[in-house]
Amino acid sequence: MVYGEVQTKILLKILQSDGLRYSEAYPGEEIDDDLYNYHLKQLIKNGVIEKNEGKYVLTSLGRSEVQMMDVLGEYQEQFRVSVLMYVTLGDKILMCRRTRWPLRGDVTSPAGKVRRGEKMVEAAKRKLKAETNLEAEFKLIGVLRSARKFENKIVEDTIYNICVAHEPKGELSIANEHGEFFWTGFDEAIKFASNNVAGGENQIEILNRVKNNKTELFYLEEVIELSRY
Repeated sequence: MVYGEVQTKILLKILQSDGLRYSEAYPGEEIDDDLYNYHLKQLIKNGVIEKNEGKYVLTSLGRSEVQMMDVLGEYQEQFRVSVLMYVTLGDKILMCRRTRWPLRGDVTSPAGKVRRGEKMVEAAKRKLKAETNLEAEFKLIGVLRSARKFENKIVEDTIYNICVAHEPKGELSIANEHGEFFWTGFDEAIKFASNNVAGGENQIEILNRVKNNKTELFYLEEVIELSRY
């Protein structure tokens, strides 16, 4: 949720306390009482603060919200947390051709966002079923942090949890709103990783790890300069 200047000032005062009375939460002399009262009520209406024993305190939602603010009230962008699913069938690996922007046309392993409180392998299992109609049990083998820049600006910064599964069950959904899915050999998959706009050496290394059944935990980082986005 995005807050205006007045509400942010109120929240900054309350988050550094165990609760404030009406006059104590007043954000500054430049704000008249009617405006202050309006924004205070809006914060209560939105479930961010509540009045408890004569004091205004953060609700659980409010505490979740303010953890994304710095001490000046500026919102700090958070990492995106996703799973990358490397699924094999015999000597083939599952790939997805992106049909949506950004990076439309890139061919990668299927990926999806992780929900709050969700285990990585469970997120992989859920996303695989939702996107491909396949079912499999996953193992977490590593992490890739991938920051992507376009025109000298960071446009994506994602923590990818690398999950591997073998011999899935079910009939593959070839094409849907998530992309176009197909099986291919590892050599071909490596060519895709080399030619993708967001491709790179780390993706090739991960494919080789999966191909050679290396399951030691690893951590990789990369910053990729995109030619288009």
